[in-house]
Amino acid sequence: SAGMPPVPLNAAPSMPTNAAPKQDPEHAEILTLPVQGNVYVLAGGGTNTTIQVGEYSVLVVDTQIAPLSSKILAAIKKISNKPIRYVINTSADPDHTGGNADIAKAGNSVSGQAFLGEATTAGAEIIAHENVLQRMSAPTGATAPVAFPLWPTETYVTPEFQLFNGEGIEVIHEPAAHTDGDSIVFFRRSDVISTGEIFSMTNYPIIDREHGGSLAGTLAALNRILHMAIPRYEVEGGTYIIPAHGRICD
Repeated sequence: SAGMPPVPLNAAPSMPTNAAPKQDPEHAEILTLPVQGNVYVLAGGGTNTTIQVGEYSVLVVDTQIAPLSSKILAAIKKISNKPIRYVINTSADPDHTGGNADIAKAGNSVSGQAFLGEATTAGAEIIAHENVLQRMSAPTGATAPVAFPLWPTETYVTPEFQLFNGEGIEVIHEPAAHTDGDSIVFFRRSDVISTGEIFSMTNYPIIDREHGGSLAGTLAALNRILHMAIPRYEVEGGTYIIPAHGRICD
C-alpha cells in the first residue's frame, strides 16, 4: 500500500504443490524485516517466512526449502536466541515445508522457560491442518511423497486452532482456497496476518484444483482476510498482511 515503502524481496512466483520453486539457494540473501509487534518476515528466498517471538520461545510460519534452512536459522538467531517451539505450515507446498526437518530439529517442543533449566532434543512441534499431513504422508505400506521428518507432528481438523506464544495466535483453516489444507495465521496482539499461498503480491493466487483448491474458496478466504484486517486511519496502517510472496502490505 501507499503507507509502506517498496521492499526488494526478490520473490519468485509461487508454484503448485507438486512443483518446486525456481530459486538459487546458494546466492539467496535472507532479509529480516520487522512487521509489527513481535512479528518479523524473513524474505529473499522466494517465499516469505514469518517469525514471531514470545516471552520464552520463537514461532516460525513456513520454512521455505531445505537448502535455505541454515540461512533461515542464522536469521532467526539474529532476531532472538530463544528456542524455536512451534513451526506452522500454511499448506503442503514444498516451498513452505521443505525446511521443516532442519528447523524443527533445531528447536524444542518444551517451553523456553523449561528449556533454560534442562537439555532436550525433542524438536519443535510442526503444526498444520490434517489435510496437509494426508498430502505429505501415505497409507501404511505405501511410499510417502515426502520424507517423514518433514511431516506435521500435530494437526487440527476444526475450523481453527489456537495457541499462545506471548500472545494469542489463531490458525484458521480455509477449506478450499489454494488447496483444501490452507491455514491463515493471525497474531492477535501484534495485529499481523500471515496468509500463506491464499494471497501473494507477485502473482494471482494459484488455485490447485487437484488438491482441493477452488475459485470460490479463494475469494472467500481473501474476503475473510479483509474482514479480519482493521485499518488504523484512512485505510492505512492497523493490521499488517504477510503474503506468501512479495512485500508486506496493509
